Amino acid sequence: QYLAMQGYYILRGTRKKTSNTPKSRNYPNSIYIDWHDTNQLEYICSEVDIIVHSAGINAHDCLLDPAAALEFNGVSTARLLYAACAANVSHFIYLSTAHVYSSPLIGKITELSQPSNTHPYATSHLAGEQVLNYAAECGKLNVSILRISNAFGSPVNKEVNCWTLFVNDLCRQAITNKKIIIHTNAGQQRNFIAMSELVQVISWLIKKYIHNPSQRNPQLLNVGSNKSNTLLDFARLIQARSQTVLGYQPELEFNKNSVSPNLSYISSYIADSGIDIGLNTFAEIDDLLIFCKKHFTK
Repeated sequence: QYLAMQGYYILRGTRKKTSNTPKSRNYPNSIYIDWHDTNQLEYICSEVDIIVHSAGINAHDCLLDPAAALEFNGVSTARLLYAACAANVSHFIYLSTAHVYSSPLIGKITELSQPSNTHPYATSHLAGEQVLNYAAECGKLNVSILRISNAFGSPVNKEVNCWTLFVNDLCRQAITNKKIIIHTNAGQQRNFIAMSELVQVISWLIKKYIHNPSQRNPQLLNVGSNKSNTLLDFARLIQARSQTVLGYQPELEFNKNSVSPNLSYISSYIADSGIDIGLNTFAEIDDLLIFCKKHFTK
């Protein structure tokens, strides 16, 4: 939606054979994708200049089925990449994850830090990254890999499988239960980024490529906020925004509050974009609470 409002023609891939998404400027055209059909993938790629590959299995489902995680996050990414090369796509933007580095994320992490996380969510995304690295080294197309920290925000519709994300889950709890429960160590630090800021980063990368296609973008970018917070601090922020937006403050419950080591997630290249990550946090939480109130009020 954001890129469509920027004036780009968007072709949105979907696993659903039928889509009720209206064809308008704000709701991009949808096309069914069979991830096992290489001919169809190549046909789809022949119509586009830039691919933003955001499809993937979430962390919870990766843990339940590691083989499916590797098949999709790794192998299907490879299929799409080879189709893109065959169709002469110019630029491939891959949305990976900061969690390839370690579990939990602690200490100072830069683009030069070495991945060590063995969780299926991390290893399957890393497999997708390695395929892209090979294509970039061979000069087949321009590649940008975004290792994104903990993104949050309103989905396009409530059926999107995004409610295991920490902030999304807590905002939904604030509506459905008028109570927030943190089920993990509330003292651990995480790095959060608003979805509205993530799409600004993607737009910046696209514009940078369009204005100078011969100049390679940074191949690997950490994408996160310039400040990390404990889960407890962020839950209290959601409490405060609930008071402002909803008129009540949900009760907060947590079992553990042991302080974890600090996390400093360094986004070296994003600093050059002029995007100040973290300014949209309040607005993003407010929009998410309003979305949850609209769709999940009993």
